[in-house]
Amino acid sequence: MKPDEKLALSNCDKEPIHIPGRIQSFGAMLAFDRDTEEVSHLSENFGSMVLGTDGTFLGRKVAEVLSNDVLTHAVRGALALPTIDRQRDRIGLFDLETCLTDVAVYSTKAHNVIEFEPSPPTSARLQSPVSMVRSMMTAVTEGAGMQALLESAVKAVRHVSGHDRVMAYRFLENGDGEVAAECKGPGIEPYLGLRYPAWDIPTQVRQIMLRAPFRVIGDTRADHTGLIQASDAPPLDMTLSQLRGVSPIHVEYLENMGVRATMNVSLIVRGKLWGLIAFHHYRPRSLTPDQRSICELFGQLASMMIQQEEERTRLGMIQRTQSLIAAMDTRGSDLSAVFDRFSRDFMDAVGADGIGIVCQGSMKFDGDVP
Repeated sequence: MKPDEKLALSNCDKEPIHIPGRIQSFGAMLAFDRDTEEVSHLSENFGSMVLGTDGTFLGRKVAEVLSNDVLTHAVRGALALPTIDRQRDRIGLFDLETCLTDVAVYSTKAHNVIEFEPSPPTSARLQSPVSMVRSMMTAVTEGAGMQALLESAVKAVRHVSGHDRVMAYRFLENGDGEVAAECKGPGIEPYLGLRYPAWDIPTQVRQIMLRAPFRVIGDTRADHTGLIQASDAPPLDMTLSQLRGVSPIHVEYLENMGVRATMNVSLIVRGKLWGLIAFHHYRPRSLTPDQRSICELFGQLASMMIQQEEERTRLGMIQRTQSLIAAMDTRGSDLSAVFDRFSRDFMDAVGADGIGIVCQGSMKFDGDVP
């Protein structure tokens, strides 16, 4: 690794990306203490975007600030869920002072967090997210091997997202990544087959991708909105937030590729980060909350299908190996003749490029050997 690459990796691993102190400006945020319910953090645009007025909100009770019994009840109901400190939950659309607003919540160790995002007009919203997911899953090829599964998955999800490029990015055993499948628009340089070193996605980023399997950046050049916090409040953990501010290092990385908008959906298999579905767009692009939820759910279902495909492959290998062992019964047979007949089958069974045998002082080889 070159010195500048080592420095970049070190900077990425040390950057506190989970507490950026700012959010992307397509939404607003409010956080309150889990014990006292007093507002401890809020985005600078909270008053104008959510309430239609500015004011002093820090230190006030969250119910008093929201001043909406239906919303307050829904927030408290969601916060009672046993998974709320592990995943972000959308709780619905609410007719607030400024507009119809999509609201989501999550919890950290010290705070409860509410995210607000103005909803698009009814005519621009998807009418049936469930039917969209169903049609996407129908388009995915099962039982024809991992490559066919990944190729059909990126085609299906690009149809919904509309991004210029969608890739299935698979992690290898050494931590490196490979673009295993790709669906892109015409005239765009292909990335299929390219490999990237493990340090391309730092350790702390991978840890966040496990906890928060969806990440969206609508415009790398858009201004961020600062976060205001009470003087005695610790920095707000935004690991689970979809509004979380973007690292300047990551912005530079995307700008170098000409990418203006991106999304990532984690592929998690057996509790480990197997890979991701990466979305690139060369102009600003913001999906609706419904569209993002569809892509997030698709990622979860695709992860299950990948695990099933791996299990199918493993069981097939076991069956082939057992059949080979039975066929290679050497009792009463010449071992050299057995080698001649089954060497290729044995290499396939163990994933070898070459094979050799020493029998009664003589040697035989097949395939690629030293």
